[in-house]
Amino acid sequence: MKSFRKIAAVVLAAIMLLSFAGCSKTAPQVPATLNHEWSYRTDSQEYPIGVYVCYLYAAYQEAYSALYDAGSIESTTTSILDISATFDETDEKYLTRDWVKKQADYMMDRLIAIDKMVADNSIEIDQALIDEYYEQARTEWYTSQYYAEYDYSTTPTKDILEPFGISLDSYFTATSLMNIKQTAIFDYLYNKGGIEEVPQSEIEAYFEDSYTSYSYFNVALYESTFDEAEGEEKSFALSDAEILDITEDLELYQKMIDNGTSYDDILGIANGEMEFLSNSSYTERIDVSSTLGEKVVEALDELQEGKADIVSVGEGDTAIVYFIYKKPIADETAEYVANENNYNSLLDELRSEDFLDYLDGLVEGVEREINTDAIAKYDLSMFETQADTLVTA
Repeated sequence: MKSFRKIAAVVLAAIMLLSFAGCSKTAPQVPATLNHEWSYRTDSQEYPIGVYVCYLYAAYQEAYSALYDAGSIESTTTSILDISATFDETDEKYLTRDWVKKQADYMMDRLIAIDKMVADNSIEIDQALIDEYYEQARTEWYTSQYYAEYDYSTTPTKDILEPFGISLDSYFTATSLMNIKQTAIFDYLYNKGGIEEVPQSEIEAYFEDSYTSYSYFNVALYESTFDEAEGEEKSFALSDAEILDITEDLELYQKMIDNGTSYDDILGIANGEMEFLSNSSYTERIDVSSTLGEKVVEALDELQEGKADIVSVGEGDTAIVYFIYKKPIADETAEYVANENNYNSLLDELRSEDFLDYLDGLVEGVEREINTDAIAKYDLSMFETQADTLVTA
């Protein structure tokens, strides 16, 4: 399932990925004479060249990532521009250089379509929200604070983008401001009071059909000790008798659930009799990619609501046993949907694909003029070299 919010974040993510990467060798040929020129314009608005170059750069990074994941890049010094590959759901092959330009053109048209939609329908954009996101972008521009908080060594966004002639304002326009406006259009269409408002009953039905509410605790079927002689921890499988004791206790808890004992009461009893590796409760969409692992996910999927199951995974000195309980999802609906963040997430899941199709329709009707002379002077090879800082647009 596509999420328009996640797709909207691709531009920013593609840009930020390079803050972890080393720069390569020589200064690119960026046309300094183009500073402050426009790239696209309509009868009511001009877009600086820096906005277009920002999208060009994001598309290049997206293509690089796709080729890297496909094993198509032989070394970090390999130019990707003349590699032929498929980059999107059309499965049509493009030279990288052609796809990057095509994608940047599409992103510019989408931005223009979004601006026109906001203007034509007088969609209100909260200025306080714009100011908040601008300050966040400004912080990221100079410090890469977000990633630094997670102890990543990063390069400030300014040092990545300014060498290509992209200013903070162009970066903000192409990323955060576009996302704010796109979200406002989505809400204008589908959220409460929207012209195509999604009924509460549809959201609740989707939640109950798609989400699982469950609790579990798990127990190791091994013990670990620190080997002083070798200076490392070693694990050993429990004896058959010890495993049997744990299994019998869990089977008793399962019968108690069947007879009406609450999971919370079972948890209290078990906590006094065995040591948990973890003990958690969630309400979420789950699939085989879940951190629970395929075997546990399959057991949850098959389990009846209000029932418990015992699932063993691993063998020997890695074996773990899960005690899982599946809550009746309808008991969670009212409280879950009443939370604004949860409500918006559900709405996103329900209408994102429709919204992306809607945006594509808006893009098809875009009327704009392209400054082809200015754009043609930007050689994509500049992204494959290290840049010197220039005045930006």
